[in-house]
Amino acid sequence: MKKIKIGSFLLCFICVLFSTCTRDIRSLDKQKVHFDELPLLVQDTLIALAEQGNRSLAFIFLEKDRRYETKLLETGPFIDGYTFKNMDKRRKYKVSNGVPKPYILYDNFLYHPINFNLFSVYRKNLRDEMFMRYALK
Repeated sequence: MKKIKIGSFLLCFICVLFSTCTRDIRSLDKQKVHFDELPLLVQDTLIALAEQGNRSLAFIFLEKDRRYETKLLETGPFIDGYTFKNMDKRRKYKVSNGVPKPYILYDNFLYHPINFNLFSVYRKNLRDEMFMRYALK
């Protein structure tokens, strides 16, 4: 009887541990996509941000039916990255420092540019840019 209690406790502990684990986006299925291959809503949003000159956004949520919670990861004065959690599915993901911004969530995918300074004045054409697409499972 004691072994059954210990076994069931360990099983519950493992289930709780895996349900709250944070997955790094680098472990997800990913694909390089050209700007023209992005969904139209994502393209329109990026074009609007480039025209506004808004360079400070980290996350852009284009899904109205899902709730996300974001958090800045800090170690002392240093930024280690970001986490975002899908509150409906209770899945948490980590974006490490050094991944170009902005991070765009749309239709269970995360998009981000491959190069830094996407909205820089030195960029000639936004349509020439490449992006990474991650499948959020």
